[in-house]
Amino acid sequence: MNCDDVTELISAFADNELSQEKLSLLNSHTASCSDCSKYLDEVKELSGQIKQVASLSPPSSDFQARIIDSLNDQIKHMHRGQKSRRPASIIFAVAASFFVSIAGALIWADLNKPSL
Repeated sequence: MNCDDVTELISAFADNELSQEKLSLLNSHTASCSDCSKYLDEVKELSGQIKQVASLSPPSSDFQARIIDSLNDQIKHMHRGQKSRRPASIIFAVAASFFVSIAGALIWADLNKPSL
């Protein structure tokens, strides 16, 4: 039995589809092949992790609402004691207008560039 055959057996092993005979072949090969043994260990570990995830219960029906409420509370807490954001929004609007004007001028200049 070669490593390619054992790889197929390991896939079947992960799906609990191995007969006793094929399980014995798998165990024989992995006892003498460190690469296949390592691969089998990784598959066993992954299979165990999948079983753990599958056994988790889904979040409660109000989970999303509780997260949103918590985020809203944190946002309110962050804004307490802060001055009005209006000056910052005015600065942002002026900066945005400036950049739009510059971009427009560059585009206009490129479109009206004399062709050679």
